[in-house]
Amino acid sequence: MINRTVPVPIGYQWTPRWDGSPGLFGILLGVLLVVLSLFGIGRIPMYFIIVMCSGGLILIAGSIRGGHLAAEVTEDVVAVRYQPWTSPIVLINGLAVLVGLEAAWGGFTGNAPEWFGPAGALVAVILVPMLVGHFTILRRNRILLTRRTLRIVQSGFDWEFKWSSISSVIPRTIPNLGPAVTVVCPTESTIDRSRGPRFLKRKDADGEWTILLQAFNVEPNALLSTLEFMVNNPRGHRRELTTADFIAMLTPPD
Repeated sequence: MINRTVPVPIGYQWTPRWDGSPGLFGILLGVLLVVLSLFGIGRIPMYFIIVMCSGGLILIAGSIRGGHLAAEVTEDVVAVRYQPWTSPIVLINGLAVLVGLEAAWGGFTGNAPEWFGPAGALVAVILVPMLVGHFTILRRNRILLTRRTLRIVQSGFDWEFKWSSISSVIPRTIPNLGPAVTVVCPTESTIDRSRGPRFLKRKDADGEWTILLQAFNVEPNALLSTLEFMVNNPRGHRRELTTADFIAMLTPPD
């Protein structure tokens, strides 16, 4: 867990655009499912226990992930990362693999219908590469902040912007995808290292670049407030910032 070691820079303002509190109902329901699954060991089939336990973990991870800052700090760069194990998609795929393995074990050992064996094995064989691939892609997601630039690497997209070239940042809420921020920066001032077909690039219009905040382990309001501070402050002020200042801004207030 990363904590503030210095106060936020002068001029930084907390912007509470989204509700950043953890989903209490999701946490309680998730804990209940995990507890019930543990009590079910030896009493109900193992695949029911796996489903209940994994479902509970998915609810807990999805409810608390948004408030936790996961970042790597080097000499002059703060890289906000994504922890793939908190992804509902990764957890669901992992759950399906475990269920497939349990079904295969039951079918081959005679504790379940015979057809469970090859069917469960097939499910596991198909989903394991998907699980590994998705996990690997999510590990590459990062937001790199320095005194000079903002760089976004997200699911095949790789954009870099000079703070001095960004005219504004616009908070958004995208249905089914959650909080997002649109960085407004002229296309000619943007370094685009993205790979893949052009039509897949996540850009709303010329000079508007949308970042889906659920793809990163950072409190959305903290990231928005940090971006606004960097865009709205003079170049000389930005040059004085340290990585500790970035961590302080990206950490939600108590």
